[in-house]
Formats: sequence, structure tokens, C-alpha cells
Amino acid sequence: MKEHKIFLGKLIYELRKKFGDDNLFLTFLVCHTENDSYGKREEISTFANDNIKHIDSWIALMRAKQISGSIKAISLVVRVFLPEKIETTTTEGKNIKIPKKELYHFFITGDVVVSFNKQETIENQSTDFITKKSLLDEQGIIYGSSEDFLIEMEKCR
Repeated sequence: MKEHKIFLGKLIYELRKKFGDDNLFLTFLVCHTENDSYGKREEISTFANDNIKHIDSWIALMRAKQISGSIKAISLVVRVFLPEKIETTTTEGKNIKIPKKELYHFFITGDVVVSFNKQETIENQSTDFITKKSLLDEQGIIYGSSEDFLIEMEKCR
């Protein structure tokens, strides 16, 4: 794990620039400091090709919530879909082809982004947060290092 001084908006800009909107699937888990108006402590938001045009407004709202103190942190899982497909079997026994994907994890608090190396990403993705038990392996995953991504990004500044 490594901390980087960068805002969420800049991180998303760099991810979109590197991977392109057509290939990205972003999953955010927003952790509130107390229950929101719906009685939840967490909320999940996803952005992909169909709604990525709305992400700038969402980022501005999250930034305002961070500044006001109503958000503790934001966890981000980035999936980058690749053109290669693999064959897998569903739980119902049906054979299907799914795209391979790269996977990256980030953790955001204010203007600090915590990145993870490849091994930490594997551990985070394959362990149940609550029970700490191992999860089933996902097919077609190439685990990435968000540390390497941010280090490379910082070199290009």
C-alpha cells in the first residue's frame, strides 16, 4: 500500500485517458460517516460506457461530501475489459465466453489515494471482507498494481 496526494477527479481522468471509456467499468463503494437519508452507511455507484458522461457531476458531489465530512472514504474497483475472451461454465452448467479483464483497487480519503500492489489486489479481491474467508477465483482476471499505475502517472507529470 502506498499513499499518493491526488484528487479523485484527477485519478478518474487518468484512468479514462489510459484505458478509454469503452473498456472501463468503475465500481465505487462510498462509506458515509453516519447513516445517509436512506438509513445506509454505504452506497455503491457504477460507471461504464452507458453512463460515464455523468461521472464528473458525481465526482463533484462526492468531493463536496468529503469536504463537509459526510463521507469517510471511497473504495474503487477498476475493471478494464480486454478484447480476448475465455470460456467458462456458469453455476447452471452452461458454457459461455466472457472477456478477460484487468483489475485494480484504490482507496480514497480526501486528497489522498491509497494504491495497492498486485499481491494486495489479489488478496483484497479474493477474500470476504466480513468473514475473511477465501472467495471463489474469478475467471479471466489479470490482477494489476494500482501502485505501478500511479507511479507511472506521477512520472508523466
